[in-house]
Amino acid sequence: MGIEFVRHKKGWQGIPLHEKKIIKKSILDLSDNTKDRRDALSILFEKYNLYMGGRYKPSSQTCGSCVSNVVNTFKAQIEKENG
Repeated sequence: MGIEFVRHKKGWQGIPLHEKKIIKKSILDLSDNTKDRRDALSILFEKYNLYMGGRYKPSSQTCGSCVSNVVNTFKAQIEKENG
């Protein structure tokens, strides 16, 4: 018995539908003033690192350009998918 690694196909096309729904909800939560942005950012950074090949550390969630990159990347992919 060895260690088994789970490999995910990188890029938007490799993200399962249920995960895309979580990403879309997190994007919406960012603009909702009644929601905690930290939770949404945590989810988005986790998914970005897992599926989009990112290597952001948790502290990157306080970096404006890092947040902008992650959010804008997902927004662009969602817009492309929706047409």
